[in-house]
Amino acid sequence: MLKKDMNLLESYRLIQKARSERTSPGIMYLGIVLIVALALGTYSLKLFFDNSALESKIASIESYINDPLVIRKLNEISTMQANIKQLDSLKAEVSSIIDVLDYIPRFDQDILKILFDNLPQGIRITKVSYINSWISLEIIGPYPSDSSNYALRLQRTGFFKDVIYDGYRYDETLRRYRGTMKVQMKGGK
Repeated sequence: MLKKDMNLLESYRLIQKARSERTSPGIMYLGIVLIVALALGTYSLKLFFDNSALESKIASIESYINDPLVIRKLNEISTMQANIKQLDSLKAEVSSIIDVLDYIPRFDQDILKILFDNLPQGIRITKVSYINSWISLEIIGPYPSDSSNYALRLQRTGFFKDVIYDGYRYDETLRRYRGTMKVQMKGGK
């Protein structure tokens, strides 16, 4: 029985030897080269088709960009964007001007109304001048304290930023006291 087992082993060795003779290193090398060549060929074909697809897309984009209608519209858009930038700049300038104008004191009828409503009895305003934000007043009254009392009244209104009383002098011809003062108008709202 041992001999039969040995025959099986020998037959197995013969089969393996035949197989190894069929798959020689040259055949294996040739097989690997063929597989790599097929893979490279397939990959080259894919790259070729991708390249041709990209070239057609590039050609269609170039034709779109070079279209006179598109060029005209792009020029219109750039002109509009430039105009928008100018409008934004103008808006900022106008906003700045409006802020300044809102802050600048104005000589209007409200100021005259306050000046005349707070005038004590027997006192007259003989001269009013307006320079920058200051109003200069000259008043005439029968008593030396009339002009200073008038300045205090104007100061208490809170309507003016500053009230400066310059004093008084006696007018011989009118036999009255002439006082001078300046009031500074408030700016802003």
